Amino acid sequence: TIGNDLYLDTFTWREIDLSQTTELPAPRAHHSMVTYSSPNDGTYLLVWGGYNSDGVVADCVVFDLARNSWRVVQETGKKPSGRYGQSLTMIDGSQAYMLAGYPYENQKAVDLHIMYPGKKHRQILNSFGSHFFSTDPILK
Repeated sequence: TIGNDLYLDTFTWREIDLSQTTELPAPRAHHSMVTYSSPNDGTYLLVWGGYNSDGVVADCVVFDLARNSWRVVQETGKKPSGRYGQSLTMIDGSQAYMLAGYPYENQKAVDLHIMYPGKKHRQILNSFGSHFFSTDPILK
């Protein structure tokens, strides 16, 4: 028979050892994170934006799941303003859509941005926001 059972004993947390990592991203909260699989070399966690004790964060960092290492991504194109509380979704493994967020305290953004990890250019008409790209070799 088919039931509504969920066996949680297979879900196990473990801490990833980052002691050998030389480059760590700035601490942050209220950021967005999605997975990105590179056709050339693996799967990454892509983290964008957030908020920390210095204010709003406006960078994109990736965590290499195979190497347990972080690095900052060099973005190009019309990048969105730094923000926190935004929504970020990866579509078809090739397009990251970021919607809204808070660029400043008590101010809401209502824009939509598209990031194409690993693409140097792409033309898509979009009246809602802007496009930005990553030409960083790690995201190709």
